[in-house]
Amino acid sequence: MTLEASVIKDDAVRSTPSGYEVDVRIAWYRSLPIACLENLSVSINEQQFTADQISIRVNDALIPVNKAGELLDEWWFTQDPITAILPASTPLTSGETATVNVSLATRIPYIIIGPDTALVQRTDVSKEVTIQ
Repeated sequence: MTLEASVIKDDAVRSTPSGYEVDVRIAWYRSLPIACLENLSVSINEQQFTADQISIRVNDALIPVNKAGELLDEWWFTQDPITAILPASTPLTSGETATVNVSLATRIPYIIIGPDTALVQRTDVSKEVTIQ
C-alpha cells in the first residue's frame, strides 16, 4: 500500500447535521507537527471545500486550517487521522456513496531544498466512499 492510498480510508467520511467530518491521514512515513500542514482542500461529489472553510479537530478544539501553522506543539501521528470539519447545508446521508478528493500540502521540515526552504509534499487523492 502506498502512502497516498492510506490518506482516505473507506469509512473516513461521516455526515453530520452541519456538514461532514472527514478523517485525513498524513501522506508521509513519519509523524510531523500539525504546523507542517500548509494546505488542505476537500471535495465531496464536486462540492468544493477550501482551506478557509475547513476546520480541524485538535484535542476537542476546532482550529481553522489556516491557523494550523501555529500548532507547533501538536503532532500529526502516522497512525492517527486529522478530522476535517466541512460545513454543508445539505450533506449526503449515511449510506450514500460519494467521490471524495483530498489535496494536502505538507511541509517536510528536515528536507531542505533551498536557502531557508523546506520541501512541501503535495498529495492529491481521490476515492469512492460510503458516507457513514
